[in-house]
Amino acid sequence: MGVARPAGGQLGNARLECGANLLAMKQQSNDPGELQIERVRRLCLALPETWEKISHGEPTWFVGKKVFAMFSNNHHNDGHVAVTVPAAIGFRKC
Repeated sequence: MGVARPAGGQLGNARLECGANLLAMKQQSNDPGELQIERVRRLCLALPETWEKISHGEPTWFVGKKVFAMFSNNHHNDGHVAVTVPAAIGFRKC
């Protein structure tokens, strides 16, 4: 089930309080990715019509039914903290 966000880019008070409590708990942890999740969440949810849900065990942000960002915090103990975003084929050529 996703986290709904009211239209117009405004987060509800309950969501902000919940987020503040969650952030306080995470700041006490030794996991460096936990603070980064909140940073990415704040940026993603500031965009219009964005909503969040857990997908594949990680926070994922959508516009409509399309994914535009996924956060990985040591997924499968790989040691990486990353944000994955889809790109068109051939968009990034090294």
